[in-house]
Amino acid sequence: MRESSYEDLDKMFNAEGFAVIGASSVRGKAGNQIIEYALEMDYKGTIYPINPTSETILGLKCYENIRDVPGQVDVVVVVLPAPACLEAAKEIVERRKVKGDVTGVVVVSAGFSEHSPEGEQREKELLEILSPHGIRLVGPNCQGILDTYSGVNTSFDVGGYPKGGVSVVAQSGAFSASYLEWAHPLNLVGLSKFVSLGNMADIDVIEFLKYLEKDERTRVISLYLEGTPKARELIETAAEVSKTKPIVVMKTGKTHLGSQAAITHTGSIAGSDEIYDGVFRQAGVIRASTMSEFYDTCRAFGKLPLPKGNRIYILTVVGGPGTICLDELSVIKEIQIARLSEKTKRELKEVLAVSASVEGPGGCSG
Repeated sequence: MRESSYEDLDKMFNAEGFAVIGASSVRGKAGNQIIEYALEMDYKGTIYPINPTSETILGLKCYENIRDVPGQVDVVVVVLPAPACLEAAKEIVERRKVKGDVTGVVVVSAGFSEHSPEGEQREKELLEILSPHGIRLVGPNCQGILDTYSGVNTSFDVGGYPKGGVSVVAQSGAFSASYLEWAHPLNLVGLSKFVSLGNMADIDVIEFLKYLEKDERTRVISLYLEGTPKARELIETAAEVSKTKPIVVMKTGKTHLGSQAAITHTGSIAGSDEIYDGVFRQAGVIRASTMSEFYDTCRAFGKLPLPKGNRIYILTVVGGPGTICLDELSVIKEIQIARLSEKTKRELKEVLAVSASVEGPGGCSG
C-alpha cells in the first residue's frame, strides 16, 4: 500500500465522471440505489452505468464494459458478487492503461477479509491487481464516498444531504448512514464529506484524516472507529490534525464481546479500550460516550467557531437549565468556569432587563 497524496483523494471527491459496474435496473438493489442517490446530488459530472443487459437505467445510457465508456472516468464503483470483483478490477486496469483516467475504485461488495480466509486472499488479490497501476481502493465491504459540494456520491444508503462543515469517516456504513438519517429532518447538521471505510484494504482512516485536515470545507471530523492495526500512527496523526480541526470519535469495542463483533464486522482489531481512552485524551481527540453526545458535539463544532481557551460562561434566559449546565461543567477538570470582571458586569446591566442577574458564578440569567 502506498500513501495517497492530497491530490489523489481530492480527484476522487471531485471526479469529473464515475462509473458503476454492476448497475441494476431493479429498484431496491444496491446497483440501482447507487445510481438513484447519485442523481439526487447536484453533480455536474457524468454517471456511467455499466450493465451488459440494459440499454438505460434511470434515464442514463448503459455501457457493456468499463472500457467502452467514452468520457472521463475518475472513480469506478464496483457492486458485484465478491468473486466477480477481481475480473472487474482487471478490466479497470485495462482502461487505465488505455485512457489513463481511473484514479480510484470503490468496492461496495462484501465477502472479503471480514468473511473468511478465502475472502482475505481475494482481498489481497484485488489489491495486487490495482495497486501496481496507481489505482487506489476504498473498501471493500463499504458504502464509499460522498461530497455534498462536488455532488459525487457512491453510496447506496445516503442520498442528497444539506451542505455544511461536518465530515463523517466511519468503519460502519450503516452507523454513519443512520446517524445522518437521524440528523437530516432537523437540518441541524450540514455535511461536507462522507467516507465509509469498510475493510481498509488500501486507503485507511489515517490517510483520510490527513486529507480532511487540508480540506477547506471540513470544520469538524466525525469519526466512528472500531479498531485499526496501526493504532500508534492513527493517534500520532490525530494529534496533529486536532491542533487545527476538532476530531470527535465514537469508539466501539469497549467490551470483550464488542471487540469480537468488530473483528467479524470489518476485520478490525479493537484493542484495549482503556488505552484508547487515554491516548485520545492525550491527542486532543474528543471521545463521545453516547450517540446523543456524538451528534451534539459534532453539531456544535460544525456551527460554532473554535474556542480559544478552556473558560466557559453560561448566558441563559432561564435560571434552572443554567444551573444544570454549571453542575455538569464543574466536574470536567479540563474546563474552567469563567468569572466576569466588574466592568463587564456593569456594561451587561446597562443592556439587560432589570430582572437579569449577572452576579452568579459562571452564569448570567434573565
